[in-house]
Amino acid sequence: MFFKIIKKLKTVPAVRTMTKKLKGSNKLMGTLKKMSKPKKRVSLRSVDEKLDAINFKLDLLMDYYFDPAKARKAFGERAKRQKIMLDMALEFKRICDKYGITYWLDYGSLLGAKRHGGFIPWDEDIDVSMLFSDIKSNADKIESELSPDYKFRLNGDEYAQIFHKSGLYLDIYGYEQNGDRLKMKLFTFLSPEDMRSVPASIILPTSEIEFEGIKFKAPADVDTYLRGRFGDYEVLPKSRNPYSNENIGKRIIFYPDEKL
Repeated sequence: MFFKIIKKLKTVPAVRTMTKKLKGSNKLMGTLKKMSKPKKRVSLRSVDEKLDAINFKLDLLMDYYFDPAKARKAFGERAKRQKIMLDMALEFKRICDKYGITYWLDYGSLLGAKRHGGFIPWDEDIDVSMLFSDIKSNADKIESELSPDYKFRLNGDEYAQIFHKSGLYLDIYGYEQNGDRLKMKLFTFLSPEDMRSVPASIILPTSEIEFEGIKFKAPADVDTYLRGRFGDYEVLPKSRNPYSNENIGKRIIFYPDEKL
């Protein structure tokens, strides 16, 4: 049945026409063709990887070549994880709103809110940020206010996390302020380019943006901030990893002489 579905899918004219608009569409169609011819021994890992790549491309087709308002949302296990993450973000938001703690959506979550009105369809986490001084000074409040399903953890002098009983967690990134500049303290998967300072005025005071129909705090100038992080963030991405070099366009460099 699986191979029949694949065979049918690759013959749909609309799919074939639209995939030509995506860079690497020949490779995608080739993969579909190969997968329509079953072999005696097929590596499950190989199949999973190919299916993941194809699903990503199909998500892009749905999101960019049909009406974005009708774009297919996540389903199955990913939708369940998104729901848990959204509930966790709402719990965090509730506490911040109660005590007047400043935070903002960041990175992929901010990009998703701006471009999709919520989760990027193939994404399943939520990124939030605060001044690290606010994380540290409000750690006890956050920890004591969380419902029993959640646990709070402060990680050194860089960031914090909220864990759900399912094992999923919300990262709270810490920024430090130096005069009129803000810079993230955490350095993990980010490249030096991602660690560049941004003007404090494009983040603070925060504005609001809708994420899955709910208003969350956001940088003061969302468009400029995203262009500093992702370049032309409205351009179709070429891979699932938003931080890969092929997905990053020409960013706004606010401080060219900054030492990284």
